Amino acid sequence: IKTEQERTRLELDNRELALKQQQNELDKSHKETIYQQERAKTMEMYSRQHFTMSVILGLLLLVLLVFAVIYYVMRRHSMEHLRREKEIAVKARGQAESAREQAEAARKQAENANHLKSLFLQNMSHEIRTPLNAIIGFSGLLQETDDPQERKEYSQIINTNNELLLNLINDILDLSRIESGEVTLYNEHFNLACYFEKLSASLQQRCVNPDVEFIVDKPYAECNVYLDRSRLAQICTNFTTNSIKHTQKGSIRIGYLYKDGGIWIYTQDTGNGIPADKQHLVFQRFEKLNPFVQGTGLGLSILSLIHISEPTRL
Repeated sequence: IKTEQERTRLELDNRELALKQQQNELDKSHKETIYQQERAKTMEMYSRQHFTMSVILGLLLLVLLVFAVIYYVMRRHSMEHLRREKEIAVKARGQAESAREQAEAARKQAENANHLKSLFLQNMSHEIRTPLNAIIGFSGLLQETDDPQERKEYSQIINTNNELLLNLINDILDLSRIESGEVTLYNEHFNLACYFEKLSASLQQRCVNPDVEFIVDKPYAECNVYLDRSRLAQICTNFTTNSIKHTQKGSIRIGYLYKDGGIWIYTQDTGNGIPADKQHLVFQRFEKLNPFVQGTGLGLSILSLIHISEPTRL
């Protein structure tokens, strides 16, 4: 009997030892699982932080590029003003009274140029910060949300502000080239009817408001002209884009017409309109009659420079 009890006790001890070993294995497996989960979370957090830092670094580089472009533009303007002042001084050397008057005029012009430069930098700083703040802010939110609808909305906002920032840089470079006389018109013979049909189709795609009817007038099957088609497209695009921004319902009509020995390009809309006391401001730089509408306020001022640089009526 004693031997049987010892055998039974030994079997119980063995079973208890086996259970403890199984429990140790389970605890070890559970700890390993927890460790792998914590490691995966840590790696994901590091990955998000690295992506966010990459986005911020890229935006900082973009800001540096924009300010470098601005500095280059303002530097070139300053050199141009300096050259003009030297020419005035040389011509006025033999006439004392006339020289004093011209020097005073040059001084006022230089002061005005410095004022315009300061105003230009102030406006540019504001116009650049607005889309950049949106890009940086929504890039951070994009990393924090897992909702597909929110991620899509944030991505659309980031893309819109990227396009706004790119258009701003293009407008600055275009404005600088036109003012410095570096823009050359490349006139060529082409069929305006065919070209205008393609151009209007491209512009019509930008009008996504279902309450606005986009109407294209096509008066001729063939209309041969001798023009710079890229500048023609720029004029049509800038005016039509303005109409799309400021027209919430009704219609937008674009077209062309042979009249008084020339080609008339026109854009009509049923938008907000322009008050009579502010109509003289629409071709000035950074003038936005509605500050809540996206845009840089440079599009129409660029068109006014194109109007000045060639025999056209705007």
